[in-house]
Amino acid sequence: MLKSISENDWIKFLNNSKNPTIYHHPNFLRIFNEKLDFKCYLKGDEIILGLPLLKKKNNIQLRFQGYNGFIYPNRHLTKKQKVISSNFKGLKEFANFFYENYESLSISLDDTMIDARPFIWHNYPKSNFKTEEYYTSKIELKDFSKTCISETRRQEIIKSEKQGLKINFSEDFKSAAEFFIKTIGDSNFENDEIRYFEIMKSLSESKMGKLFSCNYKNDVISFAFFGIINKKVFYMFSGSDHNLKNISNHTYLLYEVINKFKKEAKEIDFVGVNSPNRGSFKLSFGGNLNRCLRLTMINK
Repeated sequence: MLKSISENDWIKFLNNSKNPTIYHHPNFLRIFNEKLDFKCYLKGDEIILGLPLLKKKNNIQLRFQGYNGFIYPNRHLTKKQKVISSNFKGLKEFANFFYENYESLSISLDDTMIDARPFIWHNYPKSNFKTEEYYTSKIELKDFSKTCISETRRQEIIKSEKQGLKINFSEDFKSAAEFFIKTIGDSNFENDEIRYFEIMKSLSESKMGKLFSCNYKNDVISFAFFGIINKKVFYMFSGSDHNLKNISNHTYLLYEVINKFKKEAKEIDFVGVNSPNRGSFKLSFGGNLNRCLRLTMINK
């Protein structure tokens, strides 16, 4: 059956799940000041799958949310070993629930759910669910070294070392948010700078996020922020000074930060490699390409 659970129960489930992401944690979600519903499918007293539902007010776009799809239990921690056979029933109940309660829906699944056919088949041929592919890149940190990186990036790292760039841990969330906005340029999204600041502050205070800066002489020339949950790192935001194109600061920042995370984490997820420029940059660090699905519904 479908059931809404408390925030504390959701956090417990998320921490023991197969595919936890920083985007599913209340310390991230509550920044949007929306009503949260932690909806789960249960078999007996055990959660088989679930997701947080967030209702948008005034059509505010939530472009910060990299993943918002289903979370599954870690089978090694479950009492029932046949949880996978229950997934189809759970997805069918969710599909009915979505049809009955929402006019539109967008779910970005991570790479643990590679088959969305139960939704496409639901009420076939009148189903309003559609899927599209997108991709992300992940690095297993235990295997990461400079040899994993492309030759172009390695040369940029050597150049950065000669230029004396330094990578520092930072808590200057205000300046970082300003950098991120300048990097994006004009934005049609509401309150971007405030949300950058609040997300970084919330996750950092709960030890679920870290901000790093790249310094050239006495100036900060780039920032990057990473979310952390269950030894998984998510590359969330970054921005650099575009006036310093002759300094490969962002390559050096990312390389040094990945090495720092090797001591405390198992994996880094680049959270999307679809756009040509960002995609080629992220893939040049030697990660594995992973296929993901986006599930959308429009009830007409």
